[in-house]
Amino acid sequence: MDPPGAGNILLDGLSLETYPATELVDFGGHSVQAVGIDEWHVFTGWTTTGSEVSPSMTSPTGNIVVTEPNTIVAHFDAIEHVELVVRVEPVGSGVVSVENGQIVTQGYWSGGIESNGPIDAKATPIEFWEFDHWDGLLTDPNPNAQASTVTFPIEAYDEITAYFRPVEFAMYVPNAFSPNNDGLNDAFLPVGDAFIASTYHLVIANRWGEKVFESTNPNEPWLGQHQGGDHFVRDGQYLYQLSVQSVHALAPELFTGSISVVR
Repeated sequence: MDPPGAGNILLDGLSLETYPATELVDFGGHSVQAVGIDEWHVFTGWTTTGSEVSPSMTSPTGNIVVTEPNTIVAHFDAIEHVELVVRVEPVGSGVVSVENGQIVTQGYWSGGIESNGPIDAKATPIEFWEFDHWDGLLTDPNPNAQASTVTFPIEAYDEITAYFRPVEFAMYVPNAFSPNNDGLNDAFLPVGDAFIASTYHLVIANRWGEKVFESTNPNEPWLGQHQGGDHFVRDGQYLYQLSVQSVHALAPELFTGSISVVR
């Protein structure tokens, strides 16, 4: 066996227990098979001191005709690799790609990966999440733990984890606007992050409680029109009530306040 421990040889279907092994066999044909100890040891060919393996000296399975003492050696190449565990925390909050997509996971992956140098890793958050940092059990990420694309100088084994955090829910509601068609601050529109668009409900009323505008579309601004008609409200104070739910919450949140219409 070359190199020692790289695999096993099956002679007539039976594995040889130790190497080098001396076997007494009958004259005539016998089957041989070379099996790598794992996926990282690849058979490359046979060498013999007597009759050759047929049909090919480079085939892992074949036959050999014994007519005289013969030494047969199975040769293997060892593929450089590392054993790796990859985790995403919390599970499903992002995607980790290792070595240009050789490994892609949203939760947990464990196994070997071909490598002869530093391991490349990239963390990509899903919607409403953002990357936070890397952690390596045995090695440190380069250039730093906060970079979403890094390399790990893994030599044989490591466990790497990409941590993600939720995008914070936030709503910004302007307190004034000037709907005079001058191209500056002509519309009133709340804006936010990490909210469920289908839960958006905005109501604007005058100081007597009369509704002047209502929308369930977070992209629809109020231009100062009265109940969607051709008339526009007067300058003054108006009250708003905005109900909207964070993507990370179980129920909508209510925002209230006042708006100044100033032309």
